[in-house]
Amino acid sequence: MTLIVPLVALLAMGVLQLISGIAEPPVAEEVTIGYVDKSGGFEGYTQQDKVNLVRFDTQDDATEALVEGDIKEYFVIPPDYISTGVVSRYTLEKQLEAPADIATAIRNFLLSNLLADKVPAATVDRVEAPLNLVTTRLTETGAIA
Repeated sequence: MTLIVPLVALLAMGVLQLISGIAEPPVAEEVTIGYVDKSGGFEGYTQQDKVNLVRFDTQDDATEALVEGDIKEYFVIPPDYISTGVVSRYTLEKQLEAPADIATAIRNFLLSNLLADKVPAATVDRVEAPLNLVTTRLTETGAIA
């Protein structure tokens, strides 16, 4: 009986790892997603790594493209985006959250457009990827291991 509880816990952790791996598959190939800009000013930087962003004039147009399979998903930037930061995402797939590559593409698209013409391009790049961490292990005497 004492071994059953740890075994069940390990089994549950394994199932959770399997499910999370299925729930967030990485973007392996070019994918096209749509967006509706009700705020204005989000027109550039529509190629984010392997994610191509296509603008739609209305949410109805984006929904139609989604249903017809022209785009994988779309998001809407509302008029009050600058003050709220809220962006609504629409997809036909059951997902707990957006795949990391899609979320990163949307984030970088928003950041690049917000900062365009306000800061140098190198600063935009650094805001999008603020850290390239290098770790060096030292010995107990302080020498590089």
